[in-house]
Amino acid sequence: YKRVAVVVPDGPFMRKKDYFNEVLKGYDVFTTNCKYQFAEFPVKEYYQPFNIQIQIEKHRDLTIGHSVFVKSKEREKGSKHILNIARETGADVDFIHDLNWYDNLKRKARCHIFVDQIDHYDAHVFGWNGGIGKSGLEAMLLDCLVLSWGNFEGRELPAPPIAWCDKDTFEEVLSYYIFHKKERDEKIAAQKEWALKYLNPDFCAKRILQIK
Repeated sequence: YKRVAVVVPDGPFMRKKDYFNEVLKGYDVFTTNCKYQFAEFPVKEYYQPFNIQIQIEKHRDLTIGHSVFVKSKEREKGSKHILNIARETGADVDFIHDLNWYDNLKRKARCHIFVDQIDHYDAHVFGWNGGIGKSGLEAMLLDCLVLSWGNFEGRELPAPPIAWCDKDTFEEVLSYYIFHKKERDEKIAAQKEWALKYLNPDFCAKRILQIK
């Protein structure tokens, strides 16, 4: 083939940086926004595409959501700290785990605020700067206000307008959007607009395949 495109969607690039930098150089590489910091050659941003067809109906009372695929993954997102702080706000909290994708989405769609991640148990080992994962991208399409750890500039694409925070600022940022509904709604609208454009399957496919 004249061109080989490689998509790196998750964590191995971080954990085996030297290996992947060696075997992938020379290819046209796309990697998630939170992992391109580990590339020692030019890479392009990759956001997972979604075609979510689900009715969005929010809980009556303000609800903060957080999810992990399985409960054993809590330490990879800082879940314990997220849940402790969220419950202290007095809002309802929905901790979503051990569900199939569709049932996870239905629960997430009922939340008003969604926290992707604020920590990682061994990020310091690799110098990881955080980012936004698949769960947070889904939540933007489901009209949730999304918070996550990190802050970065876009490269070829504009950076998603996440409510960025870290473990130390999480409580402050969360409280701000709980008590400032106008700003929360504006941020939700900006996130949804970004997600509809840049997480669109056609947009993502055409970009990787270099179709105008």
